[in-house]
Amino acid sequence: MKYSAEFKCLKEKCPHNCCSNTEVKLSVIDLIKIKDLLGLHYENLNYKFDKHSAHAYFDIRTGYPYAVMNNKNSSCPLLNNGLCVIHKRTITNSRVSEALKSNDLSTSALPLICRSYPLAIFYPETGKLGLNSGCKRVDGMKWEYVSKTPQLEEVTHEVSVYQALMKKLSNHPTNQLIKLLNNNTFFDKVLETLESIKKDDLEKVSFL
Repeated sequence: MKYSAEFKCLKEKCPHNCCSNTEVKLSVIDLIKIKDLLGLHYENLNYKFDKHSAHAYFDIRTGYPYAVMNNKNSSCPLLNNGLCVIHKRTITNSRVSEALKSNDLSTSALPLICRSYPLAIFYPETGKLGLNSGCKRVDGMKWEYVSKTPQLEEVTHEVSVYQALMKKLSNHPTNQLIKLLNNNTFFDKVLETLESIKKDDLEKVSFL
């Protein structure tokens, strides 16, 4: 990713490791990408894909479905010898890629939390986006600058699509969505709903 000269990553001097000791939350948009790329099915409260899994949740307050990666040794399970197995991969030539493109969404296979870091943190259980104060470089930056970076503009748009998607899905009772999960047809419903979103459905993203 390219940043203005005003943002200088600490790199190896950084006390944090983005892929370790971090709770990696996945939105339903992240999950349909993973399903398209690696295959995914729901079983015993977990989404299983390839050799990995993520625990399924429905937020109590919003009813939003999301997942939290089942980390191994405090690291993201998608790391292989320290490298992310989906970092440079994209979703191509599929119904999912067409749905993403029609909504001007990134076809990168990386979850939004990974693409927004370190500038922002996305909370799929609430549909909100917040400035990441945990990064020493970001913490000292002005919000007026951060909000205009190409990276955050892309993320903000994806969050607005996500919010519209969740609003449409919320028309279905949670127990009905869980039934779709148990039948492994939930993501067909997600994709169908994503395809139905129009620009008029999008609203301005609210930040925490």
